[in-house]
Amino acid sequence: MQICYISDGKAGHRAQMLGLVAGLKRQSCPAHLTEIAVQQLSWFGLLLCWLSHGLLKRLPTVFKSLPLPDLIAGVGHRTHWKVILVKKILQRKNPQLKSLILMQPSLPLGWFDYLIIPRHDHPPLQARVLVTEGVLNPLTNEQRHQAGRNLVLIGGPSKRHGWSEADLIAQLQHVIQQHGHESLILSTSRRTPAGFLQHECLKQLHSSKHSAITVYPVEQTPAGWLFEQLQLASTVWVTEDSVSMLYEALTAGCTVHLIQMPRLKQDRITCAVDDLLAQGLVKSLSKKVIDSGHKITLNEADRAARWLIHHLQG
Repeated sequence: MQICYISDGKAGHRAQMLGLVAGLKRQSCPAHLTEIAVQQLSWFGLLLCWLSHGLLKRLPTVFKSLPLPDLIAGVGHRTHWKVILVKKILQRKNPQLKSLILMQPSLPLGWFDYLIIPRHDHPPLQARVLVTEGVLNPLTNEQRHQAGRNLVLIGGPSKRHGWSEADLIAQLQHVIQQHGHESLILSTSRRTPAGFLQHECLKQLHSSKHSAITVYPVEQTPAGWLFEQLQLASTVWVTEDSVSMLYEALTAGCTVHLIQMPRLKQDRITCAVDDLLAQGLVKSLSKKVIDSGHKITLNEADRAARWLIHHLQG
């Protein structure tokens, strides 16, 4: 399967597409991904090429050296119109060409052939729509988790979450009190306030003789570090603002605990976190948890791949 991916350059969006491709390959579907930056495609140029049948404007040169795709895919609102126009142009050469969007689109759903949309966006129940638990990612459970290895992931303030360093430190103290005899690895994100790691209480926690906590600032972690740590940790503690990391940890097969952050507003994302708690997919730090030994693992990329193969072959 030849997939032409119109990319807006955002790492999170690209991870979704890579997750789907990885899922397709695990289903023995020989998927080949070609990525084209959205900046390489002029909206007006594509429109003129389509309307004039290539007489007034030729197809962008980036397509000339590429194999004819079976699927045009996009993630991100900037890609939607260009996915539509590229499909219309190339469909003249391949009438079986289909389009795919991995999100709730800002355009009518009927303008695309297939859509993969997370549940928290409340998509309609349609045959062309697959509803997933969170967005796709490239992870799987590689069964390499080490007992007693804990990973603590700290996010930061966002449009829906504030920041209370005192509350966060108190929750970290609770984690260390319960698991200080085990391996504890803490890492930050690019949204974490710069002074957080310099907090006196955090320094005391880090230097405590009763704690084996190791701190890795995000600036010092190489590419792929987080995904590798998710494969090694048996338990992950994540601040609730970091929704993508929640789903990545669940997909990797970790036991996931939620670190609370002050909420500025209630919206579809905070409701999605509440749903994870209600379903027992993640556990609250504020409640005593009895570990049953059973871990819930998401495998949405493989489910999406099977769904897409079924529809393309139907």
